[in-house]
Amino acid sequence: MRYIELPEKLIILLETILEYKILVFMVAFLIVFTFLVINKRITKKKYVALVSVTFLISLIITAFTTDSSVTETFNNVINNIFTAIYFPSVEVYIAILIIMFIAVINAFVNKKMQNAYKINNIIMFFTLVFLFISFLLTISDNRIDVFDTTSIYTNVNCLVLLQLSTSVFILWLIISIIIYTVNAIMNKINPKEEVAKVVKPVINQNSLPNKEIVIECDEEIITDFPKDEDDDLIIESPVIMKQEEKFTLNDYKIFNRMLKNTLMLNSYKGRITVADMLNPATLGNYTEEEYRIYKKILHTYID
Repeated sequence: MRYIELPEKLIILLETILEYKILVFMVAFLIVFTFLVINKRITKKKYVALVSVTFLISLIITAFTTDSSVTETFNNVINNIFTAIYFPSVEVYIAILIIMFIAVINAFVNKKMQNAYKINNIIMFFTLVFLFISFLLTISDNRIDVFDTTSIYTNVNCLVLLQLSTSVFILWLIISIIIYTVNAIMNKINPKEEVAKVVKPVINQNSLPNKEIVIECDEEIITDFPKDEDDDLIIESPVIMKQEEKFTLNDYKIFNRMLKNTLMLNSYKGRITVADMLNPATLGNYTEEEYRIYKKILHTYID
């Protein structure tokens, strides 16, 4: 068989797509969904869901509309899966160990992972390692060639250990799916609200010069703020503003970013006034809404 260059491969792929209507519809739907998500008409979650449904429906239609050869291929795949479960090979065993090793490393490294996932990963991994050590001891004592499937399957202990290892892996998958499903249902029933912690903004002192900075907050400067049309900040009644306004965690992140920027740009001054901190030229990139939030949060600290 001659070597086919990449451009020729792409032409053959294009001809194959145009030859079958199901492939044409799949590509058309993918283009439409991609266009919608790029233009923010749909969310990324909806995009993934729509693409998944498109592939699933296409696969089902292909399975029911093709001849017996494709159906026979699907049956062979299913048979091979069940054969790998009941009569696993050493290669499958090693692949399972690698997958479980990655899962347990992720459990130790990922601090955001829920405890249920971590417990499941750790328990199943160490159970699998125990079975693997037992398997190594068995093949060592009985002088079994691990690459000879006949010798493995004729030894009852080896076969049982391999089947138990595969069962542990399947159990790990089932428990992980159950945990994910329960979490998804609970999030739908009781959606978590992002609660903002009212804390003082943290400025990285290492990024600022070694210089004492004093912020002036006298009454004349405090009351002399530039007014925006949508600015509902009440200087005379700061208590009312604090009761009505509720800031999110994202609002405080915006405030921290803008405050850090203005402190760095004004660090050459001996004293920084509130007017300096509200100078739009020193706040970096921001929107009109972010500037309004910044001023309000700044006032809660000053007052």
